[in-house]
Amino acid sequence: MENIQVIAKDVSTISQESSASSEEQLATTEEISSSSQALASLAEQLQQLLAKFHI
Repeated sequence: MENIQVIAKDVSTISQESSASSEEQLATTEEISSSSQALASLAEQLQQLLAKFHI
């Protein structure tokens, strides 16, 4: 019976660690998405500025 409790505790710990890791990955993915959108916006602004110059 003690073995089952140890295993259950281990499984619970691993599950919590996995959940925390998933949350961290989600936060990182959201940061990457936000940065990508900001970069796309800057690229669009740069294209608009460059369009004003004709050689």
